[in-house]
Amino acid sequence: MAIADGCKALLKLKELRLNGNGFTSDGVKYLEPVIKDSTTLITLELSNNRLGDDGAEFIGKYLEHHPSVTGLYLDSNFINYNGCEHLGTSLHTMRHLKILSLAGNLIRTPAVERLSHHLRINGGITTLNLSKNPLGPDGCARVGELMYETNNLTSIDISSTQMMLQDKKTGLIALCEGITKNRSV
Repeated sequence: MAIADGCKALLKLKELRLNGNGFTSDGVKYLEPVIKDSTTLITLELSNNRLGDDGAEFIGKYLEHHPSVTGLYLDSNFINYNGCEHLGTSLHTMRHLKILSLAGNLIRTPAVERLSHHLRINGGITTLNLSKNPLGPDGCARVGELMYETNNLTSIDISSTQMMLQDKKTGLIALCEGITKNRSV
């Protein structure tokens, strides 16, 4: 609460980085007025906390129709399917967002499918980081399909995602096809 109260006074706040502070979905609720009311906030970084799916939903709602946030970093926050779905729905209106980093969460194939769907609708994200998630071959294949169908992405990080789990090559094949089609990555 004290951080939120202090930030309200910072009328020209451009970056808010609150990494590794043990924020949960309950704690992030206090940031709502800071995030929603700021017209100068460009970067929001809440990595290495414990937001979970509920916290991702709150952040998504706070950023809907936000006029200035271009970078969102929610790495290592125990975000899974529901968090990706709620955050993804908010992406429909987050037209200024360029960087989305969800590294080190619990994102698997179904969550990547939903997130990819929402990223197609958003169309403005240029940098996507899904590294260190248990995507597996099928999740990586969904990223490859996203690359194949969109040309807005210029940087994708899917390192350490179990792409070749059990020698299954679907992820690698889809990524290669996506790279041949997508001229911007």
